[in-house]
Amino acid sequence: MRKIPKNTVICLLFAIVIVNFILRFPRIPHEVGLDSFVMHSLTDALLIKGHADWVLNPLGFFGFYPLSYPSAGMFYVGSISAVLGTDTELATFIGPLFLALIGVFGSFLLGRELSKDIRFALFLAFTLSTAPIFLNFTLWETPTRSLFMALTPFFLFFFMRFHKEENILTIIIMVLIFIVLLASHRLAAVVLLVIMAYVLTLVSIYIVKILKIVTPQFFNQDRYSKKIPFLMFFLVLLAIFVLLQKPILFGEPIGEFERGKLFEGEGYLVAYGNMAVSLARSVGIFLPLAGLGLFSVMEKSNKDFEEPFIIILLLLLIPTLYL
Repeated sequence: MRKIPKNTVICLLFAIVIVNFILRFPRIPHEVGLDSFVMHSLTDALLIKGHADWVLNPLGFFGFYPLSYPSAGMFYVGSISAVLGTDTELATFIGPLFLALIGVFGSFLLGRELSKDIRFALFLAFTLSTAPIFLNFTLWETPTRSLFMALTPFFLFFFMRFHKEENILTIIIMVLIFIVLLASHRLAAVVLLVIMAYVLTLVSIYIVKILKIVTPQFFNQDRYSKKIPFLMFFLVLLAIFVLLQKPILFGEPIGEFERGKLFEGEGYLVAYGNMAVSLARSVGIFLPLAGLGLFSVMEKSNKDFEEPFIIILLLLLIPTLYL
């Protein structure tokens, strides 16, 4: 494989950043989003008074106190306004642009951690930063969910880096990022699934090592290695199927997917179709690539920690598609 020169990589990253800025060029001459105007008022109050009146308890800063909301977005925009000496509306425009920049480089670092192929890292940086849902939340509005999405690749990067090189600095950085995620959006609870996937991956690797010792003849058969991708694909389909049921764990999960722009009616096929449309609108090109990537990871020889970790994390995240 021909190595891409370092200067070429830098130029490509710069081009991705420019594309991200162009895509976020304002379509109207003011900020958008209903919640953004409420947070705009709270940011103004923060700048005028010098403190947040709505944070009645330390837990209120993270949205864990009654009638509170995660406040990192307001403090983030207020800081930009105070440092640059701009009004809140302009700071609200600059903030998401900076998050887009963070998203590009965070995705690139994550890609480099997942694969040695620099092309994969560049592709991940472009697709993640231009994903419709991330793009939608970084169009001139007060960052909340977008702040969470921009920092998540960094958290995953340091999380996997910690598995390779356990040191205090990595732990401190992960804790700091996690605190900011908690203060950004309540979706930060999903980070607990990352920890769960980490534990399950270690347990799975340990069990496989034991089975290889106990039953080496079973693992050395070609038919076993060929059946693993199909087994994992079956588990993914099973998880999706369970998700679209109406079990006690999920309450009424398919209600919102019984009606859509393309499909309407009852039954799992309608729910599958509308859910696919909803996901495609949010994640863009990642939807068709998810299945291809899953097969590619499962069929890769000499798997390391990252491959089973990504598969298990994907399985755990499937029930969160409604969030």
